Amino acid sequence: MFKSRIPVRPALFGFCAVTSAFLLALAVGGAAPNLHVAEAVRSNAFRIAGGTPGLQVSWQVTGIRQDAFANANRIVVEEDKPTDQRGTYLHAKALGQPAEKSSDSTNCTDPSVSTPQQALASP
Repeated sequence: MFKSRIPVRPALFGFCAVTSAFLLALAVGGAAPNLHVAEAVRSNAFRIAGGTPGLQVSWQVTGIRQDAFANANRIVVEEDKPTDQRGTYLHAKALGQPAEKSSDSTNCTDPSVSTPQQALASP
C-alpha cells in the first residue's frame, strides 16, 4: 500500500490554530478504491494511503474559522423566505417562469430593459 505525507504551505494553511471541524476531500482521475485519509490534518500536514505510486490525487481542505471576527459574524447558510416572497423565484426568467413570479426587486416587465443596471437607470 502506498503512503504519502502531504505538507501544506503554512502561508496558506497557517490557520490551523483557529480552525475546527476540518473536512478533507480527495479526488482521483481513475480507479483508486483503497485511497483514503490515513492521518487527519495536524501540524500543517495530513497523510493519505492506498492507491498506487504515481497516482494523481487532488485534495481540498476546508474548516470552520474560530477567530474572534468569524465567531461574531457567522454566515447564515440558509434562511426562510419572507412570507410575502413565498411562491416566487429570485431568478424567475432563468427558470422559465413569468416575470410576475420574480421576487427580484429589479424585476421589470419592460422588454427594452434586460439588466438590473438598466432597470435602475430607467426613468
